[in-house]
Amino acid sequence: MRANMLKVFFRRIYRVYQMIVRTSGTFSGVCVLVMVLTIVLDVIGRTFFGKPLEGSFELNEVLMVLIVFLGLAWTQSQRGNVKIEVFTSRLSYKNARAVDLAVLTMSLLFASLITIGGTVEALHSTRIREAVWGIARFPVWPGKIMLAFGCFLLCIQFLIDIIHEVGHLLSGNQKI
Repeated sequence: MRANMLKVFFRRIYRVYQMIVRTSGTFSGVCVLVMVLTIVLDVIGRTFFGKPLEGSFELNEVLMVLIVFLGLAWTQSQRGNVKIEVFTSRLSYKNARAVDLAVLTMSLLFASLITIGGTVEALHSTRIREAVWGIARFPVWPGKIMLAFGCFLLCIQFLIDIIHEVGHLLSGNQKI
């Protein structure tokens, strides 16, 4: 009974996590659209009217961070990150899974370092209300918060993938 309740609890948490990751990935895609629109408007303004879109450079700096870091966890959840299988394709199933597990573990460690550093930097940036000066004063601290948040989601995804790989290794199940 208790094990079943725990299973239901984790399934609910996983569904909420999936919704957050999907929303984060979708927002990343919307940021691409906003970036494209600001660049197009900036080019049209410069070319035809001799006046660029004010603040577009500063906005696009922050949008680049959002595009990359908010899309990482969703991309990993879809197994869409670059994976070179020249080496692992020659290994047995079990050895290939072991290599994948090692890579996921190293990726988790690396992403954790970025998350910790990003969180420290985001807290500092938020505390001082960091902004860049250009044509307009533009806050960068929200982008730093989103960097840390995106990396945190990626760490969770790596943990999920590690648990998945361990399960496959222990069960001998060859379906991925």
